[in-house]
Amino acid sequence: PSTKTSTLIQRSLPSGIRTITASPTGDTLLYITSEKGEFTGVQASWDGAKPKQFFSSNLSEWQMHFASDDRIVMAQRPSDGVAGNAYVVGNDGTLLPLIRDVPGLTVLPHASSKALLYGESSGGLSLFAQIDGTSTSARLPIRTIADKCVWSRGTKPVAYCAVPQGVPPANFLDSRNRGETHTADAWWRVDAGAASAELLFSPSGASLDVESPAIDDDGNYIAFINARDKTLWLLRIKE
Repeated sequence: PSTKTSTLIQRSLPSGIRTITASPTGDTLLYITSEKGEFTGVQASWDGAKPKQFFSSNLSEWQMHFASDDRIVMAQRPSDGVAGNAYVVGNDGTLLPLIRDVPGLTVLPHASSKALLYGESSGGLSLFAQIDGTSTSARLPIRTIADKCVWSRGTKPVAYCAVPQGVPPANFLDSRNRGETHTADAWWRVDAGAASAELLFSPSGASLDVESPAIDDDGNYIAFINARDKTLWLLRIKE
């Protein structure tokens, strides 16, 4: 039988990238480069082609998120007890306030609706939900950070969050970023509209410190990294 060969073509991204993220569909990249004290946000196709600047700042340590309606949400790197802010990037590159002055702010916008999860770390962890841009924030009955959550597919305000089973230290974010603290997480299903949560999965025989969770297109599986040893795990969602 005949065999077909194909050529692997590589395209290099610019040097000096500080952080990078991909769209939920994987066809668009956002990344931040630094040069001479200026930090520039760039949007490009998945292979780095057609780069377009969308943001510039003298401040470092930005995190980027894709939100609905092609919006880009920028947030400052969180630190325990330090007021953090999140912004939507305007068409002209200006930062429009989304969330202001939340200590230890972590944020996760929904990619298909205006729903939003955000966490607070100030002597303890709290997680809040907003259904849209005008609704009042509701405190959820779980204590975790938005970085340990992932939204379900579609427009329903349902998320899945990994929640520490013990009490994290008061300086959890800073200690976690330094690799000094690990958690043993259980998975919870969150209904942001009802401000409720129910236990989905509690592991036995394994301590999972969930990092970088991602959900598949059909909403059946959540892939994540166990920060304890950087192994890759897969959780099958039972609805």
